[in-house]
Amino acid sequence: MGTIAKAVAAAVIMGALGGCKSCPEGGAQADGNGEPPAYECAAIEMKAQHALTIRLRTGMNDLSRAIGESFGAIARHLAARKEMPAGPPFAAYYSKDGEDMDVEFGFPVSRKLPGSGNVKPGQCPAGKGISCVHTGPYEGIPAAYEALAGWAAKNGFKTGGVTYEIYLNDPSKTAPEDLKTRIFIPVE
Repeated sequence: MGTIAKAVAAAVIMGALGGCKSCPEGGAQADGNGEPPAYECAAIEMKAQHALTIRLRTGMNDLSRAIGESFGAIARHLAARKEMPAGPPFAAYYSKDGEDMDVEFGFPVSRKLPGSGNVKPGQCPAGKGISCVHTGPYEGIPAAYEALAGWAAKNGFKTGGVTYEIYLNDPSKTAPEDLKTRIFIPVE
């Protein structure tokens, strides 16, 4: 299991990663001949969702540690309040500069909950965007972003804003080649 997979696995507490009930399965995966994956890209609308999050700055080299620590802290916060996540964990990228990334990790929750320490109440905003599902190891996710950028250009969408990765299944129970990650990029 890769380091990012281990970090997401650290978020598993009280069955927190049950999958995304509102997301279509699908997903792209490289074929057996080493060809790049073919993604099913689409324009979608996300609904607003309450969340508990931790926002921080980190470099690419520390990303998996930051993911694990943040998801773990939020999961402990939820467990202490006898609350459950309302869906799978996510990462929101405000900037993707590899040395100084501004990123927010979180779990959706069914209602506004109080935070404590660096765990803050927040909300995933509603909005239109483009999306696809990457199937495979987390290290292959950049191919999904490339596919979405090409699809956006071909279909006249202008992207901008915070990008989201939603981790749809549990890496401690799922083979790396079967991991599913939804990518969501807002459009103007």
